Amino acid sequence: MRSTTSLGVGLWSMTILAAGCATAPSARSSPEGADCGPAIPNIDQALKPEVLLLLGEMHGTSEIPRFVGQLACQISSRHGVRVGLEIPTEEQARVDRFLGSPGEPVDHRALLAGPFWTREYQDGRSSQAMAALFEELRKLKRSGLPVEVFLFDSGGVPPARDAAMATNILDQRRDHAKDVFLILSGNLHVRTVKGTPWDADFVPMGWHLVQAGKSVVSLNNAYSGGATWACTGQSTDSCGAHPQKGKDRSLSSPSIEMTQGSEGYDGIFYVGAITASVPAVQQKKNGEPAADAPKN
Repeated sequence: MRSTTSLGVGLWSMTILAAGCATAPSARSSPEGADCGPAIPNIDQALKPEVLLLLGEMHGTSEIPRFVGQLACQISSRHGVRVGLEIPTEEQARVDRFLGSPGEPVDHRALLAGPFWTREYQDGRSSQAMAALFEELRKLKRSGLPVEVFLFDSGGVPPARDAAMATNILDQRRDHAKDVFLILSGNLHVRTVKGTPWDADFVPMGWHLVQAGKSVVSLNNAYSGGATWACTGQSTDSCGAHPQKGKDRSLSSPSIEMTQGSEGYDGIFYVGAITASVPAVQQKKNGEPAADAPKN
């Protein structure tokens, strides 16, 4: 276990904070004028009425949180959107304050001061790209679009953790039944069937949601290769940028493709090449100040 004596916040450049909705000539814009980037192909195929859209990710990429921001922007021009994130519920009050803030540097520092962001074991969920996603969702909400954010991770270990996460999502669904839910979580959690290739007894969050009678569409992440920021073991020394193999697809990036015969998933969302997104809060080592984190 690496020792750390203090923490330093690696502040990212303001240019990446708009990454979720890139400017493009073919962009679909909301009535309020938010630029949502080029229309995501096949988006309507994944949007059933009152759907729970589960997006299974590899934690720690720059591209997947950016995709979620773009997706939320495009959907919110037609529907209320609630974005659910695999982050401890204890951070919800801090997130709510940030979403209602003007987004000044002090607001970003307050968001990143929570224990989720400052923990030693940085598994990719507390990355610069995730912090940028919060900024994008804040801007959408402040522009008047019907976008809300809720956190659903209650900690614990399987099987209790997945069951508890599903319960938290169902509680939100009960109170906001007409909204489209975008749920970002690890790709094993969003499977809608029991078991994984490694653990036949695993009961994922997605299975619990289907058993509760909800309309669920589960999409697995797909990419052409690159790297993620991840932890490959229990020690913090295992956390870092790790190469990932992928598959080139004859799809635009980003896009959605509904598939047949993909056990536990209804399709994929494709983001092209992926890059590792480092922790938003950089740790100082041996009393020396940490350099600002690399930019996404």
